[in-house]
Order: sequence, then C-alpha cells, then structure tokens
Amino acid sequence: MKADFLFLNIGAVSLTNGLTDPNLQEARIKRDMIEASNKVILLVDSSKFGKTAVSLVCNLKKLDKIITDNGISTEFVNSFKKLNLDVIY
Repeated sequence: MKADFLFLNIGAVSLTNGLTDPNLQEARIKRDMIEASNKVILLVDSSKFGKTAVSLVCNLKKLDKIITDNGISTEFVNSFKKLNLDVIY
C-alpha cells in the first residue's frame, strides 16, 4: 500500500526523541504508514511538544510539515525550521 499524503497524529513530540506514542501497536502501524507515504504531515496540538512516550515512531526528519495551534513555543518553531520543516500555526 502507498499513499501520497499521510496526516499523522501523535502522542508526544520531542526535539531529542522525535515522535513517540504511548500505544505500542499504534506506533507500529504509524511507522508502517510513514514508510508507505510520500509526504508526512503532522497534526498535533501544542500540548504534545516537549513530551516523550514509550514507543518510538520516527525521528523528526521523516516529517514534511507540522500543523499545530498557536501555543507552540518559539524554541520548537525555530528548531523545526532548522530541520527545513514547514510549521503552520
């Protein structure tokens, strides 16, 4: 299975640990979907930034774009821009 776009929700986003999720089964499915997609767009509210959950999904370099709310910190916006990630908030 292949997808042009994947709109992904995640449990936690860390600059150090990347995308993580508290559910091991969902994390495995999310990893598979990321690998099968041409573009990965993260849909996440700002409360998830700076958190780490139990299961690694992927590093931030796998993302193409992040869509979040205006509660995102300047630190995260600047860090994402350094990774050439488009951030919409």
